[in-house]
Amino acid sequence: MELTPEERQRIYLEEEARIEARRQIETNTEPTLATKIIVRFSLGVLGLMLLIVVIAFIVVAGKTPEESAHDALEGCLYRWQLKLAEKGYSDEEGKLGAALQCSAEIERWRKLKK
Repeated sequence: MELTPEERQRIYLEEEARIEARRQIETNTEPTLATKIIVRFSLGVLGLMLLIVVIAFIVVAGKTPEESAHDALEGCLYRWQLKLAEKGYSDEEGKLGAALQCSAEIERWRKLKK
């Protein structure tokens, strides 16, 4: 089946019009409401995370080295007491064992600093 020159011209013009319409749709597309909501939500979450990090730095920076060391030692003692209590040691044995373990950790930290 052979196309006449008029039919070819008509098909060519229709295709050209389709391509032009597709280009206009692609370039004029605005973000949908869902996209806007997702972007705003993501920016809000990012801002909240940044705020939490800043507050954490302020809280940590507000402590003196002695306070930070004291908190670290308390945490060490607490962790070791729990571990030893789980293994069935009495409260006094747990405190003694925790003190020994933490003093060993403190010595390791001091050696690393030097």
